[in-house]
Amino acid sequence: MALTKDDKQYFELLLTPIIQHLENIDKHLAKQNGKVNRNTDNINKALVERATNRAEHLDALEDIDDLKKKVVCLDDGLMEYKMVKKYPKFMMAAMVIFGIMTVAVGLHSVGLF
Repeated sequence: MALTKDDKQYFELLLTPIIQHLENIDKHLAKQNGKVNRNTDNINKALVERATNRAEHLDALEDIDDLKKKVVCLDDGLMEYKMVKKYPKFMMAAMVIFGIMTVAVGLHSVGLF
């Protein structure tokens, strides 16, 4: 059974809106794919930046650990200064007693005492 000219026109009229709708869907899909590709590029850039930041952060943590060790060493070295600052009267008394003992030993060795 062959199609007549009227049948062909009927099918063209029936299929034309469907074809236009499919073309619109294709355009919209191409637009969405472009957005997805841009977002994928942005995500990849962010991942690279995050990896770089993590590496820098780990380096900074190592530096901080080294600084903590140095601060502990300095803190131990300043223990005497802290004691002098915290107990100035005691330290002054210890220096006076040490001075008197030094003078007494010196006088004793000379024979004056």
